[in-house]
Amino acid sequence: MRTSRRTFVTTSRRGIVAAVTAALLLAILPAAGAQAAPPAHSVDLKVLLVTTGDDSAAAIGTLMDREGVPYDQITLGQSGRQQVTADFLADSATGRGHYQAIVLP
Repeated sequence: MRTSRRTFVTTSRRGIVAAVTAALLLAILPAAGAQAAPPAHSVDLKVLLVTTGDDSAAAIGTLMDREGVPYDQITLGQSGRQQVTADFLADSATGRGHYQAIVLP
């Protein structure tokens, strides 16, 4: 019996959804009687978008705006722009990272 592409894609999606759901449940539900230790380090759920000012970076920014993703944008070559240093990316005193992701050109 030949499996159609549509059936294969639907079955694959169901498998992916089931795996992601199981992983999330395992991550969310603590073990019985266990208490979670506070994290030693944390990261803000924010993206740093580093651009050259081209259209592709504008498109990425538009997508993140549409999806509600919080982000900061730095345009390379712009005078007076924020310098990307270790202190800018994370607070070493508290161990808190300022960005979950960095998108580079």
